[in-house]
Amino acid sequence: MITWATLLMCVAISADAFVVSLGKGLALKKIDKRAVLTVSIWFDAFHAIMPLIGWLAGTTFHEFIDIYDNWVMFLVMLILGLCSSGKASKMMRVMANCRRTSRSGPCSLWR
Repeated sequence: MITWATLLMCVAISADAFVVSLGKGLALKKIDKRAVLTVSIWFDAFHAIMPLIGWLAGTTFHEFIDIYDNWVMFLVMLILGLCSSGKASKMMRVMANCRRTSRSGPCSLWR
């Protein structure tokens, strides 16, 4: 029986694979068989290995992490939130400066 966590992890990994393959495909100037095979082999290997590493680390260090897991997750989310808000405020400053100085170009897309 598949648990909800496993199902969500499968959806997340497949969405990640889709986005990365889309970005890599758009970034390539010339698409040939060698580039496709190289990217797919590396990408598939990492997508197979990373969940195994996470599972091994989780089962190995469970006793040590179990006491502090809530606080570690809180700190990770706090740091991610602060970084995101810092980037958002920087982008708002750039957009405001762009509106004042430019009438055309990429800044006109933000209006």
